[in-house]
Amino acid sequence: ALYALGIAKRADHIGLSKRFAVFERDEFTCQYCGRNVKGHKVVLVVDHVNPKKRGGEDALDNLVTACVQCNSGKRARLMKSSL
Repeated sequence: ALYALGIAKRADHIGLSKRFAVFERDEFTCQYCGRNVKGHKVVLVVDHVNPKKRGGEDALDNLVTACVQCNSGKRARLMKSSL
């Protein structure tokens, strides 16, 4: 849960303002499964669509909101949004 808030130390160094901008843009909804904070009480994280290990950057167009469950098994694979 601390990762979603950007409080815990992260390897990707996405700042709090950028992290919040992604959550706000995506309406606090996982872009892979459609679950959200209000209706499903999920923990959200910011995910790189094109993983950093594959050359992805921290640009807003490469970042999406994901729930921990969708993001945890993704690793460095490319996934498509179901929304």
